[in-house]
Amino acid sequence: MIPTSKLREAKKVVAAYKAHAEKIKKALSGNSGTAPRTSPPTWSVSWRARARVYGCESSATSVLTYAGLAPTDFVKGAEDGLMVEVSPEQINKAEADVIFYTSYGSKEKSRESKVTGGPLWQNMSAVKNGQTHRVDDETSLMGIGYTAADKILDGVQERLAKK
Repeated sequence: MIPTSKLREAKKVVAAYKAHAEKIKKALSGNSGTAPRTSPPTWSVSWRARARVYGCESSATSVLTYAGLAPTDFVKGAEDGLMVEVSPEQINKAEADVIFYTSYGSKEKSRESKVTGGPLWQNMSAVKNGQTHRVDDETSLMGIGYTAADKILDGVQERLAKK
């Protein structure tokens, strides 16, 4: 049985997470004094520059959806909801309004520039519009739980939400 004090603490953590996500969702939708959007921005997440695009069922991407961003159709089609492997020659399948990406290890060892330096990446609208955001691998894709989720929300707020 869970002690009452721990249960109260857990409920506070969950409530704080939900309030944090709702604040960002309102900012992204234009309900915080900015012009309203007709639809939520779409997201895509690429990891390790092996061109792995994450689906809706991963821990990090569920936070993006909860914060009011919408997955693209390609992301929705990820097998088992987790990820889709694409080659650098298919990275344009990750096209979205906003792209969060990361690499495991150093940029050199991960060969990140093979993807981000290529013409398909450079021609994506998110790149042209300055809406690609390199994020920390450990927090954004390896982190699980409310602490990591709050850090992901902080990153979304910092990069996308109007204050």
